[in-house]
Amino acid sequence: MKSNLIVKLIGLIAIVAIAAIGWWLASPLFIDNEVSEAFPFEMPSEEEIAAMTDEEKAAAEAELMEAAAAMDDKEMAEDMPENDAAEDWIATHTGTFVGADAVHQGSGTATIYEMGAERFLRFDPFEVTNGPDLHVLLVANPDGSGQRDIAPYVDLGQLKGNIGAQNYEIPADVDLSEYNGVIIYCMPFHVVFSSASFGG
Repeated sequence: MKSNLIVKLIGLIAIVAIAAIGWWLASPLFIDNEVSEAFPFEMPSEEEIAAMTDEEKAAAEAELMEAAAAMDDKEMAEDMPENDAAEDWIATHTGTFVGADAVHQGSGTATIYEMGAERFLRFDPFEVTNGPDLHVLLVANPDGSGQRDIAPYVDLGQLKGNIGAQNYEIPADVDLSEYNGVIIYCMPFHVVFSSASFGG
């Protein structure tokens, strides 16, 4: 009797575990995760500020203060132009997303922006088939189809959303001349979902 109860308990635990794994694997296929990140240090419009909650306003103010603190101090020239070109973000690499196959589709634009020593990768617009544990990889070979033929690569982190504008910071020690594109990659199954070649 006791052994039957243990067998039933083990069976129940196995069913719950299988259901949880199944949900983790399958749910991204029919649930979109939409994000909308602003361009870094982009000032919100008056309409956007008016629509913000107090918490969102406090977060935006904190982000602006952090950005201002990170900027280099410099003397202001008397005849400083309204828009100092040295302070503008410059697009240095750009590519268009394409799908990897009939099931894994992607579209939109990947652009690397630089300002001094700071660099980030931005997707805007962007959409990709959703999947489990998708990551953003800077890759040497954006035409690669698997783990072995995309190397070397730099993992910029988990994809924030399968739809919408988003930013990924690029570490200062990354030599961009070694990377020719970006891939949206499923880490558990080593599957390319979408890729964008810089200059392509």
